[in-house]
Amino acid sequence: MRIKAGLIAALAGGLLALGGCGGGDDDRDPPGGFVPVAAPDDGTPVPSPATLPPGFAYFDSDQYWAVSKVSETLYAIYEPNYAQMNVIYLLIGTERSFLFDAGAAHRRDITKVVKALTSNHVTVMPSHLHFDHIGGLPRFQDVWFIDVPFARNLPTTNDGLVTVPPEVHFGGVDPAFAFQIPPVKVTRWVKPGATVDIGGKSLKIIWTPGHEDAEVVVYDLTDNVLLTGDHMYPCDLYVEKTTDYLQSASMLLGVINADTRLYGAHCANTGVPLMSYQDAVDVQTAFRAIQANEVQGAPISIPGYIASGLSYVVNSTINLLRFLVFEGGIVFGLE
Repeated sequence: MRIKAGLIAALAGGLLALGGCGGGDDDRDPPGGFVPVAAPDDGTPVPSPATLPPGFAYFDSDQYWAVSKVSETLYAIYEPNYAQMNVIYLLIGTERSFLFDAGAAHRRDITKVVKALTSNHVTVMPSHLHFDHIGGLPRFQDVWFIDVPFARNLPTTNDGLVTVPPEVHFGGVDPAFAFQIPPVKVTRWVKPGATVDIGGKSLKIIWTPGHEDAEVVVYDLTDNVLLTGDHMYPCDLYVEKTTDYLQSASMLLGVINADTRLYGAHCANTGVPLMSYQDAVDVQTAFRAIQANEVQGAPISIPGYIASGLSYVVNSTINLLRFLVFEGGIVFGLE
């Protein structure tokens, strides 16, 4: 069992001193710290912790969170013992740190991991609004959403508290998880295409609907890294709207280049889920073939999870899943 001291060694000194996230903010920012929430950290050890893929180490003795140091300014935070196995990314600038996604865990405290990795002001932005990416949002004081109609039309109070309802977060696909999230205080609505300076690092926020209508990816212009959320990762991609997905995939190919490293939010079976420019090309090609009716999907089902759907091969690691009906009757992706 590897505890925090082991993590520090495993990451070759990558952890910074423990501390709050008040440093590095300016007058335009709300406090970049953490919010005490009604649901405390579960804190109980994972009964049967997963064997971690290369590059990851468990954060502490409860063995829920794991961390990998991707570079001096990028960490991957992993949930290996929850079914969705999310990968969350922390980008570290000299003036603030930017957390892309907040994980599935609504009863586990991701902020203790973030505090160990940065003492900066922390901004968090979800890649989209499905339950497994927003569980930790209420624990943060500086939460950004993409400024598009789908997100703006969510129930919102006058003081900026936004409710993500079950028909948006889809937590019902995993009834045993009993997902709950209180309203979230949104501190900034980010325009699609906006560039954010976090100090020595410029991030471009790109709207990429297709998997979900408020989906974004984050392009680190400084290091030529694209954090792709659920838009793309190296296994089964869940397609909500085929035309939107194709448009987003095609647009991204005009933004990134052959040397861009792409990191997804799932499928860390062999390490941090890294993809290439060619993978992005393959995804676009597959969507074009679907729209031209040149390929037929193969029927799929996953007992206890997906009742029915169609799968389309992209390449040796990526598939597209369409027309999904989850166990319990939840429908996803009918376009």
